[in-house]
Amino acid sequence: MIFLRAILWLVVAPVVLVVAGLVWLWLGHKLLAHMFGS
Repeated sequence: MIFLRAILWLVVAPVVLVVAGLVWLWLGHKLLAHMFGS
């Protein structure tokens, strides 16, 4: 059970980090576009 949980974390952690990074870049891009656009 612990082994399965470790595998689950190894799979989920990178996915969460990638999604968080993409959202952060998207929000930053939108914010910069809004700042320079106005």
